[in-house]
Amino acid sequence: TRPWVTFGQENPAMRFTAGDDVLYAIALQRPASPFVIALPENHPVRQIRDISMLGSNEEVEWRLVDDGVRITPPQKWPGLHAWTFRIRTDHIQ
Repeated sequence: TRPWVTFGQENPAMRFTAGDDVLYAIALQRPASPFVIALPENHPVRQIRDISMLGSNEEVEWRLVDDGVRITPPQKWPGLHAWTFRIRTDHIQ
C-alpha cells in the first residue's frame, strides 16, 4: 500500500492507506454510532463498489453523503485496538 490523498481525519480518528482500487480506512477508536469518512469532492474514490471490515463477516451498511461516505458500524467488532474498513472502488487510488 501507499499513502493516500490525505493522512487521516480526527473525528472519528482515522488513518488512510491505498493500494490498487482499494482505500483502507483504519479506525483508531471504535465509533459507537454511524460516522462519516470525509472524501474529496469529485475524487474517483466516490465511485465505491463495496465496503467491508477486515476480520468481520458482517455486512457493512454505507451510503454516499455530501461530505463523504456514511458508515454504520457492525454490531460485533473484531479485535481491540484498531479496525480497518476496506473501501473498494472502480478506480486506482
